[in-house]
Amino acid sequence: IHIETSPLMPMALSSCRVPRRLPLDSSKTRLRSLRTRVSASRADSVGSVPVVELANGLELASLGIGAWAYGNNTYWQTAWDAQAEQNAADAVRVALEVSGGNPTFDTAEAYSFPQGAESSESIIARALGVQGSSASVITKFAPAPWKNGRDAVVNACKKSCERLGAREFVDVYLLHWPGLPFQNDAYLDGLADCVEKGLAKSVG
Repeated sequence: IHIETSPLMPMALSSCRVPRRLPLDSSKTRLRSLRTRVSASRADSVGSVPVVELANGLELASLGIGAWAYGNNTYWQTAWDAQAEQNAADAVRVALEVSGGNPTFDTAEAYSFPQGAESSESIIARALGVQGSSASVITKFAPAPWKNGRDAVVNACKKSCERLGAREFVDVYLLHWPGLPFQNDAYLDGLADCVEKGLAKSVG
């Protein structure tokens, strides 16, 4: 069983809530608007596990599971079977017990390919469904040349919510691999749209 105990990884620590309306004068201004002030970890909100507080007040447990290895992934040449599914469920159960019931799970649409029942997000959803948990979930948008415009981010977030067990929203939605030479300005606008539409509590 692999459980990460580092304070939520730099990606999650850089998360924040996008302002109601993003400045439109330059991409640099928009990037500045996405920076956050993260409070020091505190050990008083989620059982005995320290939490981090994002800029909008959202608190996430600093103990969680990084689910990059969950699922059928042709790139990493990994397969998924009944034993792997059971191992994932066991890891989720232990994380729930250790954290007092609300650990943080880090996943992404790119952690499994092709997408489907054996995707990382779907596996997390099944494991959490068995445990009856509403644990915090971080997932990510995978930038690509064929994902055009801000709507691509919104649509991807909706699909992630579906794979995560028909959730209405995710706690944190991140741009995976920021800085790739695709459509970063449009992607930042798309992240803001996800907040506006109630699909994500925080983005980064």
